[in-house]
Amino acid sequence: MISTTVDNNLASSWVATSSDALSNQSFLASSAFTIYPNPVSNRVTIQAGKPMTGVKIYSILGALLQEIKTNSQNLNLDLSAYSQGVYFITAYNEESFTVKKN
Repeated sequence: MISTTVDNNLASSWVATSSDALSNQSFLASSAFTIYPNPVSNRVTIQAGKPMTGVKIYSILGALLQEIKTNSQNLNLDLSAYSQGVYFITAYNEESFTVKKN
């Protein structure tokens, strides 16, 4: 939040907050969605509390690299074709989605 009563140029005036207003707790709960291992060497396992309908892998620049359609709570992916780096994995179902950095 920006306040007009304090100097917003000073870091001591900043207040950090978090909000899950755009999240859906049924699918996004940390216990309901797990990716391991992190970091990944060749294979990654994705487990969700509810069946996923798909998984998307994005580069750090936001380019869609791969989309996998599924109807499972568990997915084992071979990522050996990707070079070392940071990727974002999005898992989704009909109700919601969640993104993890890997």
